[in-house]
Amino acid sequence: MSGKEIFVVAVGKLKDAHLRLLEEEYLKRIYSPRLVLSEIKSVQEDRERESQAVLIKIKELCSGRSPYLLLLSENGTCLDSNRFARKIFSLLEEKGQNQQIIFIIAGAHGPTSQLLSSANELISLSPLTLPHRLARLILIEQIYRAQTIHYGHPYHH
Repeated sequence: MSGKEIFVVAVGKLKDAHLRLLEEEYLKRIYSPRLVLSEIKSVQEDRERESQAVLIKIKELCSGRSPYLLLLSENGTCLDSNRFARKIFSLLEEKGQNQQIIFIIAGAHGPTSQLLSSANELISLSPLTLPHRLARLILIEQIYRAQTIHYGHPYHH
């Protein structure tokens, strides 16, 4: 895979058909960097097993490169859309071909200490508490918005 990719590893499947349609629309619009979404089966009664499945998926996606992990967390740094866009594109330029940029959306009960300690950065999408499925949709929309900001597309206005 080329260096112009961002990965999102999300625990759980998006079951709501309306949200899935919105997600698919944003995924179709994202062209550079390409966005690759991987879903991990939710195991709510065993968060540690969920966490292990996320870390295994990350190893698979990296194919020899080291991951740069951005974990969504209510305790993370909250960025506005312009700062989020600058963050993504500076990471793409800085990390280049040597490191994969991966966003992690932990299960509905939050990340384990293992995921927290594995992350390079914690990112918050909002000071509000968001339902898990909306956080996923908002992240994908914000990655699309970051692309439009970076390339000067009028969507952001």
